[in-house]
Amino acid sequence: MKIIADENIPLLMECFGGMGEVVPLPGRTISNQNVQDADVLLVRSVTKVDQALVEGSSLKFVATATAGFDHVDRDYLASQGIAFSHAPGCNATAVTEYVVAVLDLISVQSGFELEQRTVGIVGKGQVGGRARWKIENETFNTLKTQGYHLEHNYGHGKQHLATNLASLTFTAFLINQIEQLACKFFRQALEAKKSKKALWHAIRGLFDWFIIDNWEDLFTAIIEGRSVSLKYLVVDTT
Repeated sequence: MKIIADENIPLLMECFGGMGEVVPLPGRTISNQNVQDADVLLVRSVTKVDQALVEGSSLKFVATATAGFDHVDRDYLASQGIAFSHAPGCNATAVTEYVVAVLDLISVQSGFELEQRTVGIVGKGQVGGRARWKIENETFNTLKTQGYHLEHNYGHGKQHLATNLASLTFTAFLINQIEQLACKFFRQALEAKKSKKALWHAIRGLFDWFIIDNWEDLFTAIIEGRSVSLKYLVVDTT
C-alpha cells in the first residue's frame, strides 16, 4: 500500500510506517502526479483535495488531520468511490487549554480571582464540552446554553446566562450605533466592505490572526486592505 502524506503530520512514520510505503511531501505542493499510483492520501488544511488533485488516481481513501473539511470536495470523492475521514475534536483540548490560559491571564492583569467570577459557555460541542469539564473542575461557576441546569441558565440576575447574553447584545448594539454616528473610520470601513455582514467577517478574521491595539488600526487595515499596522498572533492549528 502506498501512502502519500503531508510531511508535517505529527508522528506520521510512527503511525503509518508499518502499513506500507509512506511518502511524506510538503502539503502545499502535493499534486495529481504524486497521487496517481497511491492508495491513501493524508492531508492537512493546506492541501486542497478536489477533482484536479484526485482525477485519474488509484486512491481508495483520503483523510485530513483536521476537524474541518472545507478544503476537501467530499462529493467528488464519493462519486469516485473514495472513502473519506476527518478528525473532529482533534485540537479541542488545545483550544480548551488556550481559553483557560487566557482567562488566567486576564484575571492576573485585572486583579480578580477567577473563583469569584462566572463563565458562560455558548454551545457544548467538542470545545464547549471540554471547556465546561475543565472549568468546573477548576472551581469556576459555569453557565451553559445546552445540557443541564436550564432553569439556572435562563433565570434572571447577573449569575444567569440569559441576562448575560441580553446585556452583551444591548452593549454591542449601543457600540455599533455610536460608531455609525461618530466614528469616521467605522463608516469608511463599512463603505469599503459594502455590508455589515462582510464587515463583521473581516473584523472577526483580523481578530483571529492579529493583536489589535486600537479601533483605528483595525478599521484602517480594513479600509486600506492591508494589515501592516497590526501585530501578528501566530497560531497554527493545522
